[in-house]
Amino acid sequence: MKKLITLIFISVFLSSPTFAQELSNIKENIMDSTTLKPANMILATNLQKLLHQDEMNFNLVLKKQGSHNQQPITLKRFEPEQTTHLGHQHISFVIDKNSDMLLGFVRLLPKYIRSEQQVSKVVAFEITLNFLKNYAPDLLVNYKNSWIDTHDETIMVADKKITITGIKVKCRDLNTGSYFWTIIAPDQSVMVFERNIEWDFIRAGRQTQKWLHAQWLNKNL
Repeated sequence: MKKLITLIFISVFLSSPTFAQELSNIKENIMDSTTLKPANMILATNLQKLLHQDEMNFNLVLKKQGSHNQQPITLKRFEPEQTTHLGHQHISFVIDKNSDMLLGFVRLLPKYIRSEQQVSKVVAFEITLNFLKNYAPDLLVNYKNSWIDTHDETIMVADKKITITGIKVKCRDLNTGSYFWTIIAPDQSVMVFERNIEWDFIRAGRQTQKWLHAQWLNKNL
């Protein structure tokens, strides 16, 4: 009799909305973790143009759904290995889930280790304008360049922290009050792009999620 009751309970649970939701959650978590395919099989053609040839073989190690301010987004993170190593070299994209608009990306790679040989501020600004014409033309309608200067990021390579450097071009979208910026690498490629960044001046801190930043991901994944 007990066995019959147990079988009936299991049968009811398997057909219940609760089980269906749990199964959906499991599938979503799998999708959000790892799908081992290289960047050249995952990314749209226009996004592949932002990468060098040797970066096309980086593996998709993390795919995560979330929000950028109130916009639903997808994070796609690529690394040369087959698992996620937060704080190490990576290429990541934040893409608007509804429009496929590029909201941000980074190429934090050891080949950009700190060097005195940087592009000039004038060249960095020109590269930024050309990039925005192709990937975010709406930001050029009404903006103000806040400043241009060198900028450092750190990553771990072979258990050692290294500093990589580029020229950061920071601007403000005067229509929305939010910020956007690029970081231009020494080889004149775009190393970093972020947009729609909201800033709380009272708290002196960024309010927009930091999907491209390892420290934030460590706390929020």
